[in-house]
Amino acid sequence: MFPIAYLVYPVWGMASLYNEGNKEYELAQVLKAHNINGSFTGNISPRYMSRLAYFSGMQYYYPADKAATDSFLISQMIDYKVNVYFLFHQTLNNKHYNDAAPFNCNLKRALKNYPIFMDDSIRNVTIYDISRAALK
Repeated sequence: MFPIAYLVYPVWGMASLYNEGNKEYELAQVLKAHNINGSFTGNISPRYMSRLAYFSGMQYYYPADKAATDSFLISQMIDYKVNVYFLFHQTLNNKHYNDAAPFNCNLKRALKNYPIFMDDSIRNVTIYDISRAALK
């Protein structure tokens, strides 16, 4: 029985990975179609965002300070030349939203000053242009 576990467990693990990252791949294709590029960050788990970075070819910025204020986060994003902010809207079926540490603070007020690249109601995300050029 014990040797069979060495066969069953890896197969079970691979089966659970089926279609893992499919949503990130689809969003990356939308970004490419709209010519959205540059470094980015967002208010969802680093696991999701790093897969999005891989599929889109963009760089992902994750802040080190988990207790940062909204204005500090915005200034850090500008200092580190982060061009795009993904504001994911909380939904019941979004398993990645709850484990997004620093960016689940309320940035909506601060983000109102920046133009919107895209508002995608299907994927429950608003994509902001937070580059320096957007402020001019």
